[in-house]
Amino acid sequence: MENKEVLEYKNFYLFYKNLYQRLFDIIDLLIEHNNFNCLKIKNTLVDFLDSYSYYLMRKKEITKDEATKKEIELLKEFKDFEDFFKELTNFPSLEYQKIRIEFKRFDKSLNKLSDLKYKTLMREYYNFFEQVLLILNKFIGVTSEAGFLPNIKSKKALRVIGYANYDFFFTKLEELKIKVSEITTKITLTNSFKSRRALYVMVVIFKPYFSNLEVYNKLQGDLNFNFLNDDVIIKNIRKANQYKTNYEIPLTLMNELEEQILTDLKQNISFIKRYISYEFGEKDMSPKIKRKYAYVPYGIV
Repeated sequence: MENKEVLEYKNFYLFYKNLYQRLFDIIDLLIEHNNFNCLKIKNTLVDFLDSYSYYLMRKKEITKDEATKKEIELLKEFKDFEDFFKELTNFPSLEYQKIRIEFKRFDKSLNKLSDLKYKTLMREYYNFFEQVLLILNKFIGVTSEAGFLPNIKSKKALRVIGYANYDFFFTKLEELKIKVSEITTKITLTNSFKSRRALYVMVVIFKPYFSNLEVYNKLQGDLNFNFLNDDVIIKNIRKANQYKTNYEIPLTLMNELEEQILTDLKQNISFIKRYISYEFGEKDMSPKIKRKYAYVPYGIV
């Protein structure tokens, strides 16, 4: 039976404020989380996506068939929406869960795990992390084109959703930039994973505002965690983490890690900060430089 009652209440300001707050809460969780709890992240993300699934399912133009569709068919749409995050169904594996129970029993000390279990935990967690970012990236791509997230002027015609609380969004975005700067001002082995997570997340959330996707794809690719598949590197990371401070790490080992992961990470982080500064300035999202021509640009001599 169809309910003919209509709720006459609209508060888009509140709706968007909650949306953006929840989105940035997920971002904070991804940056700060260090307990290898895939289920917590997975459940939080799926709950978020379910809550805003309407805007992801209804992203296509309405056809005649769509207009006459029986509402009972919505049940199939609800089921099919699981494809949006189907990549997460493989995480966490049974072996991973067993290792994490042992990790918790050891007071969350990675050093007490065997070499094999340490590798399994690290590799599966960061494979999972990258899948989460791919899904978040897809969410941001769909919703930014629909006007669900603030979009750039050139795509204004694609906006179909009403007034959004953009000031709140960009306030949170600036807070994220400050947070990432605080994390990455000094990059050491101790905070290298957190720094990489922070930049990776920030690049994903900023994607709708990047005009040069070739540069974007290069920068994003350099932030992946593929280095964990190298047995030599992961062994060196494990060795170094057994010391309480960076100063205690043998100089030879520290130099190897600098060459293997830290030097490139530091450079990539600087490039990303410069790129974001450039893109925001060029888009007038930050004050734009007023340029003067050193020649007559109109073809008139």
